[in-house]
Amino acid sequence: MVRIAAIIFVIAAVTLTVMFMTRPKHGVGQTHISPAPEVITNADAGPEMMTNGAYPGRKPAPLGDVLTDAQDPEFVDRVLPGLRKFFATLDRAGVNPLKDKPLSFDKIKISYPPNGITCRFVMNDSWTATYTETPEFSGMMHFGERGADNPFRAISHANTNALIRLSQNAIQMPQSEAEQIINHVSDTLGVDRSRFEKPKIFPLKMLDYDLGMFTARYRLKGSDPLNQFNYRLQLSIRATSPTTAVLVSYLHGP
Repeated sequence: MVRIAAIIFVIAAVTLTVMFMTRPKHGVGQTHISPAPEVITNADAGPEMMTNGAYPGRKPAPLGDVLTDAQDPEFVDRVLPGLRKFFATLDRAGVNPLKDKPLSFDKIKISYPPNGITCRFVMNDSWTATYTETPEFSGMMHFGERGADNPFRAISHANTNALIRLSQNAIQMPQSEAEQIINHVSDTLGVDRSRFEKPKIFPLKMLDYDLGMFTARYRLKGSDPLNQFNYRLQLSIRATSPTTAVLVSYLHGP
């Protein structure tokens, strides 16, 4: 049953990720409280580098998207401020996995929904994120690990080697402690609890591999629990001690 639950969760996470990246509407409000981490961007690339309103380092991509780099003034001026707010919020909640680390960016892709912008990118070679700015919502829609140490990938691919490595390095945390941390993170993120049922919080495991992680899923109040699209907010933490943790996955849908 644990394996089936884990696989269902991974499928749901993938489904939600696709949905979140393609339908940016409402989301969690975020406020800038603490200083942002150092960012390696060569951000001195200002408007003078623009040519006919377009940064010359851009390359066209399908569906009208563009590929660019961290020097793009639109990325610097419109995306980075929102990213800093998100990390400042994680700092307040005490779950920033990149705390005090300089950030670098790669594989930046910008899309243009009506009257807005959506940007997908890779950070520090190990994290992916999606930021959106529209009249309805501005903020982070996706944040998570990538690569061999991505626990969701290890579970979905049934990668025994990765699961063994992750479980051997895992730190165990009591369920009660995880629930307190997740509730604190939700409050810090400004989750509107009137919109959601009480979150389902459970350890993320597969077979006998305990990854030291807990996931919370928030379903729209009064909605069908079998419909995965009703789970509009989802976050996962990984224990760094029996009483502390970092955020390793965040998904927010419309």
